[in-house]
Amino acid sequence: MMGSTSGTTYEHWPQTKQLMWATEKLDNVAGMKLRVPEGEFLADKWIGLECTGESDSSGSSKTYNRFTVKQEAISGVILEKLGHDKEFEERQKGVVY
Repeated sequence: MMGSTSGTTYEHWPQTKQLMWATEKLDNVAGMKLRVPEGEFLADKWIGLECTGESDSSGSSKTYNRFTVKQEAISGVILEKLGHDKEFEERQKGVVY
């Protein structure tokens, strides 16, 4: 995330505020240089929130923004979509990961 990716400078929420980087919780990373943690991959954009079980000042769950994906969370990579298989899609709806 070294400050910019593909010409996009991260200066605004959620890119710099309340960020989870590996296991470190950072309140604001504006201007910081971050190295992608071992065993994680950098996404090209914000990928979601990590819930920590903490509460903020209003009592709501405190969440941290994520820009990396842990290697063990990746189950596969789609290289090419060749067509639509309705039978497979229906079978996958019942799969619990």
